[in-house]
Order: sequence, then structure tokens, then C-alpha cells
Amino acid sequence: MDNDVTILLEKIRSGDSSALDQLTPLVYDHLHRIASSCMQGERPGHTMQPTSLVNEAWIRLAASNNTDYKCRSHFFGFAARLMRQILVDHARSTNAAKRNAGFKVQLPDHLDIAVEPDADPEILSLNSALDRMATDNETRARLVEMRYFSGMKLEEISEVLDISISTIHRELRVAQAWLKREINP
Repeated sequence: MDNDVTILLEKIRSGDSSALDQLTPLVYDHLHRIASSCMQGERPGHTMQPTSLVNEAWIRLAASNNTDYKCRSHFFGFAARLMRQILVDHARSTNAAKRNAGFKVQLPDHLDIAVEPDADPEILSLNSALDRMATDNETRARLVEMRYFSGMKLEEISEVLDISISTIHRELRVAQAWLKREINP
């Protein structure tokens, strides 16, 4: 299957639009696992579910002009970054709604309650920290995305970034310490 995905990605890169339809069933389950992994860190009751995250990512992937995926791992790494961005966009729009002081729900008779939209400051905080990290060291930020947002294996990350597994271990430890310091000063 890994070879099939890579072959289809090469066909897409060369302009074969039918290859995208063939690719969908081959990658959907893995994309769903990535989405589930992305959602693990979210609070309970989050309004976005892994399936809707996959669907939104797939729409954006299909519409994207970036079809220069080197291999299967590179494609999934790009998808993971896109899912992170979707979650960040969702959190920003939710916070924008919250700044409008929520909305009133009118109930029968004298009962009315204020309903606060669900905000997600954790994902915004993490995204902001990752953006700051990327300005100093883009590789470390990509490592965090690939490993923790997409759940990629170290071997896959090594293939995409063309760095050794021992370097990945070392850089991830540094990145984790840096993020912990940035998010929880």
C-alpha cells in the first residue's frame, strides 16, 4: 500500500487528476488516525470531531496547488500541519465569537441563560509557541508537528526530513523543554 500511495502521489504531481480519487480510500484511515491524534490534546466536548477534521483537511488538500509530495510520509506530514492549522483557525473563530460576549438563548417563560461558546486557548497557546519556535528553528517545529500532531513514526520523520533518528530524539527533547518553558513559564 505504501508504494501505491507514493505512485499515486507521483501521478498527481504529473497532473493526473483521476489519481486523487484513487488516493482517497488508500489514505483516509491514516488521515483519520492523524486527526484522532491531533484531537487527543483537546478538551472534552470539543465541537470539532476527527471525522470533520479529516474532511476539512481533505477538501483543503484537494484544492491545494501544492502537489509536490516527495513520498507518502511527506504527504502525511503536510496533512498533519494542515490539520493543526484547521484546529487553530477553529479556535480563533471560537474565541472571536466569545469576544462578542456569547449569545442569549431564549427559553419559554422567564428562563433565559447565557451560553458561552467553547474556547480553546490551549491550541492557540501551543500554536503561538510553535510559530515562535519555527522562527528560531523550523526543523524542531516540524518535528513536533510530525511526531505529536500526526503521530508519525521516527523512521517516517527521518525519511521526510533526511536526518538521523538519534538527531530526531535529541531535537525532540530540546523542543519539548523549550515548549514547556514557553507555555508554562
